[in-house]
Amino acid sequence: MAAALLACAAQGALRALNIFQEIDDPWGHTLALLTIGVVHRRLQHFEEALDYFQLALAVAGQVQDHAGQAMALYDLGTTYRHLRRFEAALEHFKRAYTTFRQISDRWSEAHTLRHIGDILQNLNLMDAASTYWHQALPIFEDLGDSATAARVRASLESAHPGNLD
Repeated sequence: MAAALLACAAQGALRALNIFQEIDDPWGHTLALLTIGVVHRRLQHFEEALDYFQLALAVAGQVQDHAGQAMALYDLGTTYRHLRRFEAALEHFKRAYTTFRQISDRWSEAHTLRHIGDILQNLNLMDAASTYWHQALPIFEDLGDSATAARVRASLESAHPGNLD
């Protein structure tokens, strides 16, 4: 059932992509490409997802759409993480983080920091992971996201049992 619904979502996004191209709307074009990429990732068609995210990054770059670029970089990082290509995931998340910070998107900045920490944990680089989680934690707290802040605290505790400082 979920696969059928995702296929419908992909068809709708492809129609939107065609419309945005026809009316020469690069922001809509970027959003449609990102949506198609997410659908492919959800269907575990990871290489296709990467292709759409790369296209979105290129389109967003052509019109200086920094938010679109950051989202494409974030989605590339997420997809590479699913593929367990951790170095590529780190590279894209770090680029996304820099852009989110530049455009003052604190929510995305915090989530990106958290994901960088998670990848470093996957690479068994616990001190480095903790550094990123420590950066993310106060942002989640400032944003009032207590659930994610609690998950970050749990990650810190697992990295260094008995020492959250």
